[in-house]
Amino acid sequence: MDTIGIRLETAIKKLKITKKEFANSIDYSPGNVTDWIKGRYKPSAKALINMENVYNLSQKWLIYGEGDIFIIKNTSPSNNDELTKDEFNLLNDYRNLDDYQRGKVRGYIDGLVDKSVCK
Repeated sequence: MDTIGIRLETAIKKLKITKKEFANSIDYSPGNVTDWIKGRYKPSAKALINMENVYNLSQKWLIYGEGDIFIIKNTSPSNNDELTKDEFNLLNDYRNLDDYQRGKVRGYIDGLVDKSVCK
C-alpha cells in the first residue's frame, strides 16, 4: 500500500536531490523528512504548501496518490512568470548536468540568442 512517505521518497528521487537538500529547501529539518518518509509523522499543511511552492509537488498526489506528481500551475506562454511543461522539463534536465555540461548548454543558447538578435 502506497503511503505519503513512500510517495514523498519517490518524489525526492525524481527530483534527483538528497533528502537533506529537499528538507533545507522547504525550511524543514532532514529529521522531519525522514520521519515523514518512515511514517512516524505526516507533513503539516505548511510543509505540503512549501513542497508545492518550491517543487510544484502535487498535494493531491502526496496525500491521496491521485493525479500527477508535479503540477504545472499555468502553461500559458503569455504569462512569463510561469513555466510551460516543456520549460519545466528542460530546467530539470539542466539541473542534472555537471558544470562543464551546463557551460556547453549556456554557450549553445548564447549562440542561438546572438543569431536571432542579428536577424
